[in-house]
Amino acid sequence: KNVDEVIAFTSVIDARKFIDKNCPDIVILDYEMPEMSGVDAIKFLLSVNPKLKILILSTHFSPLLVNKCLSAGAKGYHSKSIEPEILEESLTQLHRDGYVFNKEVQSILNEVIAPYNSARIEYPEISKRELEVLELICAEFTMKEIADKLYLSDKTIQNHRQSLLKKFLAKNTAGLVKKAIEYGFISVNKLTFR
Repeated sequence: KNVDEVIAFTSVIDARKFIDKNCPDIVILDYEMPEMSGVDAIKFLLSVNPKLKILILSTHFSPLLVNKCLSAGAKGYHSKSIEPEILEESLTQLHRDGYVFNKEVQSILNEVIAPYNSARIEYPEISKRELEVLELICAEFTMKEIADKLYLSDKTIQNHRQSLLKKFLAKNTAGLVKKAIEYGFISVNKLTFR
């Protein structure tokens, strides 16, 4: 549904050749490819097109592995045992918002960052309104939905988002969500997911 074309490759090298000449909306990448590790494959494909939206599918779901993939530039991570309906929802979210953070991944991110010494982190200062926007972004609301919910214009919400990206030194929404959890601005347990 809502998909024009699906092209499959058994080789990361072949996939890169295709991506070099085309611009796919989404790349679903098996973590276990024959030529290289999933992390190396992510970096390899992003070197051709840094804006690629890569979703990792893997039989492994360890906190360290998920964190490595997201840090390498993947925009989402799912187990291969994912239900088709959930995968379809994730692909829709990835195409719409540029990232896929479900409850499982959010919990894993919390596990990964928990051991870090918070004293070494310089926390950004954000306004009450920015915190409201941040919480809604992390709860998977779109920019338009946030604008409607807070009775603000789309442009105002985009400005808040840009300000948050700058303050958190995040390159994109996925990075913003990750750092918001890492710095303790957002608690996964208190989020109401869509």
